[in-house]
Amino acid sequence: MLNQNSINQVSDFKLDSNFFKPHPHYNIKYLLNSIYKSLGINNGKTLPTDCFKEKKEYMHTVFVLLDGFGYSLLEEVLPTLPNEIRKFIEKELHISKLTTLFPSTTSAIIPFLATGYLPEESGIYEWWQYEHTTGKTFIPFLYTYWEDGKNISMENLEDIDPKNIYKESLFYNTLQKNGIDVFVYTNPMYLISPFNKLANQKICTRNSHRMTNQRVDVVQDIEDNFDKKSFHYIYDPDIDAVEHGRGRNSKEAIAIAKNKLFELYELLKEIKERDWEKDVQVIIAADHGLTQFEGDNVLMLDTVMHNLYDYMKTNKDGKHITFGGSPRALVLHIKEDMKERFINDVQQYIKGRAEVFTTEELFKKGLLNSEIEISEAFTKNFGNITILSYDHQGIWFDAKNLPMFKGHHGGLSEDELHIPLMVF
Repeated sequence: MLNQNSINQVSDFKLDSNFFKPHPHYNIKYLLNSIYKSLGINNGKTLPTDCFKEKKEYMHTVFVLLDGFGYSLLEEVLPTLPNEIRKFIEKELHISKLTTLFPSTTSAIIPFLATGYLPEESGIYEWWQYEHTTGKTFIPFLYTYWEDGKNISMENLEDIDPKNIYKESLFYNTLQKNGIDVFVYTNPMYLISPFNKLANQKICTRNSHRMTNQRVDVVQDIEDNFDKKSFHYIYDPDIDAVEHGRGRNSKEAIAIAKNKLFELYELLKEIKERDWEKDVQVIIAADHGLTQFEGDNVLMLDTVMHNLYDYMKTNKDGKHITFGGSPRALVLHIKEDMKERFINDVQQYIKGRAEVFTTEELFKKGLLNSEIEISEAFTKNFGNITILSYDHQGIWFDAKNLPMFKGHHGGLSEDELHIPLMVF
């Protein structure tokens, strides 16, 4: 069943004619509080009640995160499913439209969902970003930094403790303190990074490479511990990977999305056949969607703006703090006394492609979260200027570091920002 109210509200909520914006209520940032509530914990503002089938507590909540599965992809795929699966989804799933966080990227949303800390609290917001404790541009998920055209392990840096960069999971710890078991199902290669080691410590992890194995493991874990409350988190990266490589509009993206919905259908059907519906809630969502994106739609800022580096701040080693964010939302660290001059200068080059915002404007316009305490890490890591590209466009610099994808995300287009929430 479609939650038409959420669809209408989210679809109409725009920054201007070029950009959508995060919704103040139908927003993934309230999902964890809703999960708390479904397990009997009251912890603040939740998603609107019309996002859920029933106002009740459950013994077990299963949360499935489909990386890259935007709402527009769901709309495209659903009518093409075999009748049995399509009718099951339309009848049994309560489907709402939400907005994700900004930047609309895995590197902002997954750490939040795993720890309970928003990017403005953790300082982790993008795949590429500045890390103030090291003075380097780094990749938080991989614990590597970029220097002289190479990715280098942060372990090569002396006196850097991952605990000063990443946080333990407030979310998982809160569940466990309330007597709720936590299970995480993911590819074991994702668990070896310092971020995941801290976030997933003290919980039960299952080394499940594919959703076929994950759904089997989930059912078995619920059955083995049926009389004790539990939370189960499945993370699947496959849709995002295909959209990046093949394109958001590709037949391969449609095929992998159909495959994931079939896998979910098998999981939900088994729960229904076991008569577990009154005890088990399944929540399916995405971290973001993607927009179709071609490399020749990217303006390389340093090739047209020859004085670009004159504006940039330098780190403690005297090197420029260069690329951060993505071609969809390029984050820059501009010298404070040159911000106004930079904004006036850059606009002539990005006209018709993008718009420039100060970080203060991003907060004021509701793109970043201002209702929480902003951490020192975020203030120092995020920079002070963001260039937001129009749909299907990109602004970047240094071609060696340009991800040559056919699908991209990070910006404020409908395809990137709008995500489904499906509740069984």
